[in-house]
Amino acid sequence: QSTWGGRVGEAGANATHGPFNDVGDAQKNFGKKFQDKTRNKWEDREDFEPHPGKYTLLEMGDEDDDDEEDTVVQKAGVVGTTLGGSSGASRSVRNCTLESTLQKLVQMIFDNDMFKDQMAKMNLNITKLPLGKLSKPQIAKGFAVLDEIDTALKANKSNTILSDLSSKFYTIIPHDFGRTVPLVINTKDRLRDKLDMLLVLGDIQQAQEMKRSQEAQEAASDAHPLDIKYESLNCELKRLLPADPTYKMIEEYIENTGPGARRNWSTNPKVVNIYRMDRKTEDKRFSVHNNIKQRKLLWHGTSPAVVAAILKSGLRIMPHSGGRGERYLLCQ
Repeated sequence: QSTWGGRVGEAGANATHGPFNDVGDAQKNFGKKFQDKTRNKWEDREDFEPHPGKYTLLEMGDEDDDDEEDTVVQKAGVVGTTLGGSSGASRSVRNCTLESTLQKLVQMIFDNDMFKDQMAKMNLNITKLPLGKLSKPQIAKGFAVLDEIDTALKANKSNTILSDLSSKFYTIIPHDFGRTVPLVINTKDRLRDKLDMLLVLGDIQQAQEMKRSQEAQEAASDAHPLDIKYESLNCELKRLLPADPTYKMIEEYIENTGPGARRNWSTNPKVVNIYRMDRKTEDKRFSVHNNIKQRKLLWHGTSPAVVAAILKSGLRIMPHSGGRGERYLLCQ
């Protein structure tokens, strides 16, 4: 019997106990260790209650963290594509119907390495912690603690209380701080950052759920995997040509508001590709506003990790005062 435990964000320590004469002895040993570390009985874990200075229980998803992708091999003159996975088995599928630039876009927004990179930028150590398996209830608990912190901030509670609540949040949503002391969430800006982080995690989880559904379809279909991914978005994407009036307008806005006009820009942004999106059924919602003549553009900057979720479900404003809407949705 092996047990593992340690500080959030670190490798931790493990120990092997036994051998035991029967399963009952092993279960009893584990139950004692669990109660020593958490001050909760294993059989009462459904009503788990965290205690200061003790370990807490994390609810993780059940999905496998399999990062191995199918290798796509395309041969000139051959109609179709051969897919081969780690098992060595291969199957033939139809050629991808998407244009090359759209193929790259779809591949990028569902790329596991991209998701990991974005999570690492939020101080979430996905190599030591299976954060890709973080469950919806766990994320909801994180939001609940942030609500407590928000209430404490409005009531001008002491830094000690905010420190305890911050520790509670970092326990529920594991971070990688190494041996440095985690920042106390004691300002509105820090609170807003964590709210944004949980929203990104929720969008990443939605993208992972979409990927699992796609994999099931791939196993039962000869359609190209990228076509299946694209169809799962339930959204039509069309690349605009540089001569398109909308393309020229966006390019002009970027040029006029770049480093020359805004001194806080450190790089010179350039247009790579512009896509016009049409989320299915959304045209009916917009049609009721066709008579509005005066319109303003809505510029939305976002992490690539949430693009798939936005295309699938649309933009969502944070259900908190200010928050994401205040910082990232800018009307020009």
